[in-house]
Parts: sequence; structure tokens; C-alpha cells
Amino acid sequence: MSSKRMVSRSRNLQNQTNLSATDMILERSMGEKSCVEGMKRLIIGNIHHVEEKLFQNQNANWRDAKFCMQHEDWTQVEKLEFPDCSFEWKSLTDGTYSLVMKSKDPPCIPDFLRNDPRTLKVSQLHLSVNRMKKIPDGINIFSEVTDVKLDRNKLKSLTPEFTQLKKIKNLDLGNNIFKTFPAEIKEFSDLEVLRFSVNQVEEIPPGVFPRLPKLKNLRIGSNKLKSLPEDLVSLEKLEYLKISSNKFTTFPPQLLQLPSIRQVCLSANKITEVPLEFFDKPLELFQAEDNPLQKPPQEVCNREKNIEAIKSYCRQIKESLENIVDKRLKLMLLGETGAGKTSLCHSLKAGTSVLAAKDLRTVGIDAHEITEGDVTFLTWDFAGQQDYLVTHPVFITKDALVLLVVNLQKYEPDSDESYRRHVGVWVENIAMRVPNAVVLVVGTHLDKIGQQDADAKLEHILGRIIEDEDDRLGNISLRIAELEEKADRGDVTPEEAETRLEPLREKVDVRLRVWPVGISLSSSEGLLGFDRLKEGLMKIVADQDYFVQVGRTIPRSWKDVETLLVQNQPGGLGDNSLFKQGDVKLSDAVDQILRDTAVRTEDDAKEILRYLHCLGVIIWYDEIDCLKEHVFIDPKRLVDIFKVVVRHGLIDILRKIGPKETKKERIIHKTFELLVDKFDKQALLSHRILKLLWKKADLKLQTRADEKLLVQVLEHFELCFTTSTSQLDPRAPPFDPTGNSPRHSSRVKEVLDDNLYLFPCYLHDEIPPEEWAAECPEHLEQIRVEVKFLPEIPRGSFERLCVRFHKLTPCLQLWRDAAKLRLGGVEILVMKHDNLENPTIEITARSAKDDTGVPRRADLWYLPLQVMRTVSELWTEWPGVIITAFSACPRCKEAKFTVPLPVDTNKKLHKTEPCPSCKEEVPCNLIYPVGR
Repeated sequence: MSSKRMVSRSRNLQNQTNLSATDMILERSMGEKSCVEGMKRLIIGNIHHVEEKLFQNQNANWRDAKFCMQHEDWTQVEKLEFPDCSFEWKSLTDGTYSLVMKSKDPPCIPDFLRNDPRTLKVSQLHLSVNRMKKIPDGINIFSEVTDVKLDRNKLKSLTPEFTQLKKIKNLDLGNNIFKTFPAEIKEFSDLEVLRFSVNQVEEIPPGVFPRLPKLKNLRIGSNKLKSLPEDLVSLEKLEYLKISSNKFTTFPPQLLQLPSIRQVCLSANKITEVPLEFFDKPLELFQAEDNPLQKPPQEVCNREKNIEAIKSYCRQIKESLENIVDKRLKLMLLGETGAGKTSLCHSLKAGTSVLAAKDLRTVGIDAHEITEGDVTFLTWDFAGQQDYLVTHPVFITKDALVLLVVNLQKYEPDSDESYRRHVGVWVENIAMRVPNAVVLVVGTHLDKIGQQDADAKLEHILGRIIEDEDDRLGNISLRIAELEEKADRGDVTPEEAETRLEPLREKVDVRLRVWPVGISLSSSEGLLGFDRLKEGLMKIVADQDYFVQVGRTIPRSWKDVETLLVQNQPGGLGDNSLFKQGDVKLSDAVDQILRDTAVRTEDDAKEILRYLHCLGVIIWYDEIDCLKEHVFIDPKRLVDIFKVVVRHGLIDILRKIGPKETKKERIIHKTFELLVDKFDKQALLSHRILKLLWKKADLKLQTRADEKLLVQVLEHFELCFTTSTSQLDPRAPPFDPTGNSPRHSSRVKEVLDDNLYLFPCYLHDEIPPEEWAAECPEHLEQIRVEVKFLPEIPRGSFERLCVRFHKLTPCLQLWRDAAKLRLGGVEILVMKHDNLENPTIEITARSAKDDTGVPRRADLWYLPLQVMRTVSELWTEWPGVIITAFSACPRCKEAKFTVPLPVDTNKKLHKTEPCPSCKEEVPCNLIYPVGR
């Protein structure tokens, strides 16, 4: 080999730190000196790439292993990469190593590791996310290992070789497919941490836990356990126990005998009661969400910082001379406008026919209390017009019974459009917000169609709902199967597959609980069918598969506090004038409670207020900065705040306001009309108009602080955002959702200098074609991402998204289904495509190319990344929605490249990747997000 070729070869190795098996053979022929120099060049990047696959024919064969490993600098290699696997070592502070092995279902531990001097010093062995069906043969060579991760594989059992690793202290077997708990775990007598969540085990055999005297942390959630073995009590050092998402119906009594227990997670079971003496332990964590808890009530337990709340509850229960059973349930009426919800609600409450006149239909939401037998239903009647859907998520919560009210006279079984309008839209909105909600279908106008026709229509509706639910869950199962196949073929990495599979698996078994019998009735004279409704409601309440938690045990003093607050609501019998407008300062509420009830401390009073908030009796957002000092003792007060500005026909109401009313507010009527026009065209509402509306609604605002509070409420729930010229980036043009600022007289300008509030729900113009060219101009580079929704884009969610966009950049233009943002040299268009077949939010960013014709793609991605993160964060509020993102090929325009959410900008990218559609090589930083 010539010296010139050797120099060239040296530079190539030094630049790429790549030495293939063939290269090593060539170097070997050059003598010992050349081998040493080649090895030194290999070590420069601490990564060694081998071009040949390691695993072939169930064997591991690296033919140059001995030659490479004989060099003294071999242990400096931190990563060894083959086409089908990789090995990564990391030196730990105690002189040991961690080893991460990545491969799809590796059959064995490679022989070369037997000769690696680091193997006997490996203390941490990571074999996670390898889709392994069996623990690799030869794993016993890691005789000193103490920490083993085998999670997110397809393991069903342990092997005899694996149980020879006697020094294991931390073992992770989570996210596998074990159907039988491996009794071999008892062989690891030094075990301190065992993770075994997300498997399919129904019981744990006796005799395992007594052999694990050092166990401190046990995670066995997401299995099918109904009980724990009696010998769990032998775990005297156990501090942390997770049994969430199993099938427990009673609290495991063994936990009372665990002397060291400090943290317990038992969420998502069917436990109704926890012995109060359990809370005498020095607990640091107690998680019990999604249990039908009656004692302590779930409203007390289901908080982020709940230990003190539970201890307060236990103390008050023990001190109370009388404890009572609180039987209350939220009842939410949903359905198309004109379905008869309001008439049904009023008639049920009055016990006689009360038909709502057309002009008295629900505006926004109405709240009522209706008592049947010993159960009180806290009833929320939701208006059916599309305008109000943006506010519904504020009040639609878990642990409520949903009455889906359908006008049977108008319902046409043979029409898909009729089903969607009267039923489908509402079912999907419920399932997206509360995927496991309990739904009772109620058909109205029975007097107009007859019982036989009503029964047939209800049967059709129930059948379609079940069919739609089956289709929805079937689509999720299909996506899981497709991802599993892609992972098996190697089309996606195991890590990416697991990231995308995890949220799908969480949703695949969660479905609406639809009461199998619908009820038909009429609110007209005689209340035909109302007895069946009352009977049905009480049956649902009594059915322990639905609402076990209705009978909560509470101290008498808690009920006394509620009585006090209710009496002081507007229209109540109380005499505290501070309470009469419906909301009060927290300090005043607490003072009144301490003065007029047996409650002794401020903290106890606040715990009671939190309990009443969870029930819906009052509203107190104690974790929201702008609202935590205010208590809405009458929930209607908050509803009224929304009603003022989010209501059907608001623009007509404004145009009917005459000169006398505007004069009282010191607004020239011509100016007022111009402001109304501005609201009609641009959805910008002046603060002065808002004040006038508040006054018309008799909200009794006394100070500027009251006005500020109401604005903060509207902004917190993302109904609007405040905008004014002074708030914008001075380098940006004044904010205008249409991009055209009209000229007004100086008198009008004086009014416009007040705050303006933009309400995206009132935007109705489409984006003009001149605002965004359909084809990307040649001097610009473009990236495009499509975020797809299953089953659909929740109503009102895009409007809330637009409010959040205002926090990303002041350079913002809005239309009904589009938002245009600008930051630096990047413009981005966000479009909502709300069609039934393919509901999508499309994100397109464009930026000018530099002199070389290539923009900084990290800058091009920056704003789209913020938008994608904003989308991901917002849609966590709809747990029944599945979102997936795909980026588009710049050549063929097809969106086929999957972008995992949440976005990982640290993901290692190749330079190019072939498009699945046109097969052209595409630069990866045009299809996958790149961080700055």
C-alpha cells in the first residue's frame, strides 16, 4: 500500500471514526505498527462502527472481535454499532459500568463480551425496548450486575441462567406480557426495587415475598390483581407500593401491617373505603384517583397534595358527634337545541309540567338541584347551540351522569345526518372529554309520536352509539396492530414504537358506559314517562358498576358549612350582604365559616370549600393565581360571566342597544355602533361594551378590581385575550386579526385606546387567498406538518388554541379556521380542516433561503415546534382524543413521515430519508423537527 493511500486512509478514519471489518483486515496486513495507529484513530470519537450484522442464524459473530479487543485502548470505546444492534458503555463514579444493548429480539449475549474486561464490572444492564420474547442466552456472564432493565419487551418468563444473577438489587420487568407471576424472583434475595407494572398477572403466589427481606419498592400496577398474598406483611422494609389499575374492590388489609410504608398508589381500582387508621402512618404519598371512594371521599383524596387534607378529614370524622352520608351526584343534560332539556329539567324539579318558551331556552348553562328519594342531583343544563360548545369543557367533568336528550319527533333513524346532529356530535364530545362517562339516553316529545315509535327510535340510537364506540376502539386496536407490525419489520425503532403505543394502549379498553335502556318521556301535561325516568335514575345510582361513590361519609360540620353558604347565595335566606352578588373573597368566606359553624381552623375551612367545589356546590379555583382569592358561592355567578359574552345572537343583542343606554355609559352612540361593527367584523370587543353588557346582566360590579376579575376569568378559560397597541412588539404592526386597520375619527380613537378583547369564537371570515400562496414561492423553503385527530377535532378547541398562539408571538392574524403567525423571518399558517373523514390541523412554515439557497432549518422549525407543543398540551384536556403528526415530503407534498409526539429535537437524524410515496431522498431536517 502506498504512503499516499495510507495518509488518505488515516484522514478518512480520523474524520469519520469508522473502521469496518474489511478495513481492519487491511490494517492488520500492514503490521503491528499500523494496527496500533489504526486503533488510536478508532478511539478518537469513542465510537466504533462495523458494517456487518452481528446476529445471523441465531448466533452472534463478529469476526474481528479478538483483533480489536486485544488492544490496550479497547476499553475507551464507548459505543459499538452494528447495522442490527449497538452496545454502549458508560463509566460510573464507583468504578463500575453501565451497558446498554439495543437489538430487535437478540437471541444471545455476544461471545466477544465474555472477553471484554468491563463485563465483570457491569453493574447496570439495560435491555429495555428490544421486543425480546426471551431473555438472551448467556446473560449470566454479568455476574456482578445489580441493576437490570428488561422493561418494554415481550417477555413471558424468566430463564434459569437469569436467576443465577444473585446480586440484582433493582429489577425492571414492566411492560411485558407475563401472565403468571415469575416465582423465580424469590431467588434475588438482595432485591430492593421490583418493577412489574403493565403485565397480565392475576395473582401472586405465596412464598415469594418472605424471600425478599430487603424489598423497599414494589410496583405491580396495571395487571389483573384482585388481592395480594397474605405474606406481603413480611416486607418489613417496604416503603413504596403501587397497585394502581388492577381489579381491587377492597383495600388490601396487609397494608395496615407494613411498618415502613410511606408511599401508596392504588388509583383506578374499585375501592370504596380505606380504613382511617391507615392514615395514622407517616405517609408521604397517597394516590387514589379513579376509585369510587366513599370514606375518605374521592373529592378529598383526588388532589395533588392530599395527605394533609385526608388527615384533616380523619380528625374531623373522629371528633364529630355526628357523621352523615352525603348522597349527591352531578347530572349533566346535553343535546341539540330544542331537544327539551330545559323543560325536562324544570318539570323534574317542580314535579309538574313546566314547558320552556322558545325565548326562554337555556343561554350557556343553567344549574339546579333536584332531589329524588335520598339522592340529590346537582343538575347542569347545557345549551345546545354550537356557539356555547366552547364553554362546555369547563363544566363537563368525571363522575357525573350524562343525560343525552334527543328530540324523538325530529330524529330520523334512516338519516346519518339526523343521527350525527341529534346524537353523534354529542356522544363524541362526551367521549373525547370523559371517555368512560356514564350516559343515559332520554328521548323527548313522546306525546307527539307514540310509545312504539319512540321505543324503535331509542333502540336504533342505542345500537348506533354502541356501533360507533366499537368502531372507535376498533380503530385504536388497528393502529396498535399496525405499529406492532412496523416495529417487527424494523420500519420504526422499538423506542419510537413504544412511545406511540403507550397512549393507544391506555385508551383501547376505555369506553362510554351507556345504560342499556333508553327512556322516552314528555314534559307536557301529565309528565308521560317521568316515573320511568326517576326509576331509571335511581337504578343507575344504586348500580355499583356505575356510581358507588354517591354515598360519601362526611362530618356534620361539612354539611353545616354548605347550608351556611347556600343560605347566603343570591335569593337565599342568609343576611350577609357580602355574599349576595354570588362571589366573595376567600378570607370573608373563611371568617364566616369559623364564626357560624363548629369548624375550628382556617385550613379545615378551606378543605371543606375544596370538597364543595369538587361536588359543584360552589366554585373555588384554589390553584389558579388570579382566582384563588375568590369563592363563587353560587356557581351561576361564573356561568353568568360566560353568558354575557358567549351566547347565541350576541351581535343582535348589541345592535338593539339604543342611545339612552349608551349615553348612560358616556359613549357616543355613533362611536358605539362603530365598535359593534368592529366586533362583528373582527371579533374585537371593547372594554366599554363589555362593561355595558355586564351592567345589563346585573352582575353588580362595584370596583375596577371586580372588572379585572371578570376579564381574568374569561382569559383563564381561554375564551379571549387582551390586546392593545401598547402591548405589542414595537417592531410589529398593530394587532389586527384581518390585517386591515380602519381609520376612525379622533373621538372613536379615544374609545379604542381602551383594552380590546379578541374572542376567536366570533371570527367568521375565511382566510383570503392573497394572505398565503397555495404553492410555496421558489425563494422560500417550506415545512408542513399535518396533525390528525381521532375521532375529530373537539368543538371550541381551535378557538382556545388561537388564544394560546397570542402568547407565542404578538405578530398574529386570525380567521375562522386559520391563524397566521410571524416570528423573525419565519411565517407560519395554522389551518383547521374539520371534515369528518380526515379531521386535521395543518401547520405550514416558510422562510427565505440565504445566499447559498438554504435557510437555517433550526430557525425554520422553531415556531412550528412551539405550535406543535401547544397543540399537544391543549389536547391533554381531551383524554379521549388521539392525535398523530405527519410531515410532508417537499417533493410530492404527501404527508407520510411520522413525527412522534411529544417532539424530541434531540433525536439523531440521518442526512436524508426516502419518501414512502415518491421514493425521493428528502433532507431529514425538512421532515423532522430540529432544535436550535
